[in-house]
Amino acid sequence: MGTVAIIGDVGGHANQLARCLTALGASPGSLPDGLTVVQVGDLLGGVDDWDVVQMVSPLLGSGRWIQLLGNWDSRVVGGCPFTSPRRGEPDADAEDLIALWHYGGLAHHAAAVTTQSGATAVVTHAGITAPFWRQALGGTPDPVRAAARINALPLDIVHQPGRMLGFVEPPVNVDFGCPDDPDEFVGQQRRRRAVGPIWADTEELWSGWLDAPSPWPQVHGHTSAWFRNAWSEYVPRNAVPYATRDTKLRHTRYVSGRGSGPPIIGVDCSVWAAPGCVLYPLVIPNAHVVIPNDGPWPPPNGSPVPGAAPSSPRHCKRSRTTCKVVEAQGSGCAVLATGAEGRPTRLNGYPSSLAIRAGVRSAASAIAPIG
Repeated sequence: MGTVAIIGDVGGHANQLARCLTALGASPGSLPDGLTVVQVGDLLGGVDDWDVVQMVSPLLGSGRWIQLLGNWDSRVVGGCPFTSPRRGEPDADAEDLIALWHYGGLAHHAAAVTTQSGATAVVTHAGITAPFWRQALGGTPDPVRAAARINALPLDIVHQPGRMLGFVEPPVNVDFGCPDDPDEFVGQQRRRRAVGPIWADTEELWSGWLDAPSPWPQVHGHTSAWFRNAWSEYVPRNAVPYATRDTKLRHTRYVSGRGSGPPIIGVDCSVWAAPGCVLYPLVIPNAHVVIPNDGPWPPPNGSPVPGAAPSSPRHCKRSRTTCKVVEAQGSGCAVLATGAEGRPTRLNGYPSSLAIRAGVRSAASAIAPIG
C-alpha cells in the first residue's frame, strides 16, 4: 500500500495541474515513490489541453498514473458529441492522443481504491446512479466487480447521457445481459437507459441514493454540488442534511441512505468556473488501486495495440499528430506522444513559482476518509 491521490476535473488548465502535482511532490515526468494518482477524467476543456496531455503522457507508462475518461475526453472514442459555447472546443491533437491512450488500454472508465481499513471505493468520472447500478451492473455488492463491469460494458451504455443532454432516467428496467444492437441507440429506446457514469449530474446521483444506501463508497468528478460558495441549484434539497463540504478543498461528501450508508465524495473543484482556484486532490494514505476489467483491455503484456506494430509510427484520426506505440515493461502497451508534427511541447517543466506544497493540506486533514 501507499498514498493514493485522486485528482478532479482539470478542464485543460495546465497551470492548476502543474501546481497540484508539484504539491504532491512530483517532478516533470515522474511521481514520487509510494504515490499513485487517479485522475477522474475531463483532462481536456478547451484551454491548455495540449500542455495537459504532455504532462500526463510520460506518467502513464509508470503504472502509477491511472487515467479515467470524462465526457470532454471521450468524443473521439465513441462518447456523446456535444459543444460548450462558454468553454470552446478541446484541442484536436490532445483528443487524438487520448484516443490512442484509450485504444492502448491506458485510459479507463472505472477504478477501485481500497484503504487500510478494508473499505473499497469505486472511482468514476460522474458517479454511479442507483438505476445504473441495478440495470447495468446487476446490483452487485462487490465494488471491484462493479468497476470491472463498467470497464467491460459497451461505450454507448457507459456514455448514456442524462439530464445534461436532455435525457431522463428510464421508467423501466432494461436487460443488459446481451450485446447491444447499434440500431437501438436512437430515439426512445436510448432514452430508456439509465444515465451512465460519464454524464450523471448531482441530482441524478444523490437522489437515487437518498433512501437506499450506496453499496460501496464512491468518488467522482464531473459536477460539483458546491458551486460558487453555495449548494448548486441541482442539489436535491432533501439530500442537503446528509451532505458536507470542505470550502478550502472544494470537495463534497454526501452520506447515502439518509446518513446511514457509505459516502459519495465529489472532487470536482470547478476550476473551469474559477480558473484562479487551486486543484486540490483527495489524498488517501495507506491505500492501493485496482483497475479491474472483464473485457479485452488492457492487451496482454507484449501485445501491440491493434492496427499498429510496436515502435512503428501511428497517425491519429485527424492525421495531425504522430504518435509512437511502444511496449511498456510489465504493463502491456503504452502510447507515448512524440509531439505534433512541427509543434513544440510548450510546457517543459513545472514553473517553480507555482509550487504550493505548503498550501495543500496533509493527508490526515483531507476530507473524511472513504471508509
